[in-house]
Amino acid sequence: MSVKPVLIDTNILMLQQEHDVLGQLRTEYPHMQLTVLEGTLHELERLTTQGSGADKQKARLAQHLISRQHLNMVPQSNNHVDDALCEYALHNQGIIVTQDKELQRRARAQRIPVLAIKRSGRLYAVP
Repeated sequence: MSVKPVLIDTNILMLQQEHDVLGQLRTEYPHMQLTVLEGTLHELERLTTQGSGADKQKARLAQHLISRQHLNMVPQSNNHVDDALCEYALHNQGIIVTQDKELQRRARAQRIPVLAIKRSGRLYAVP
């Protein structure tokens, strides 16, 4: 049986500095592969050049985090990251971790499990 992915959206990586999301995921889902799509890297790169001051800094830290944490990198064929996250999760029985309400709604409509972060910093399953 292959290892199932936990797909991490860009906004979650940018919150890592405030909340140890990756640590929580590794603790609560030890048999799953923490995964980032190629498009997420492109979004972070765009934010480092075009984002606001705070977003630029968070994006740079997220880029550094990806290399330091040895997250699984996956190429994507779909140009839109949210579409690619849903497609990859469906085909690989994965979980999506995001704060994006629209992505949460779309994923749940396709019966894809979704996790998000409470204000307290804890992960929760989106109903």
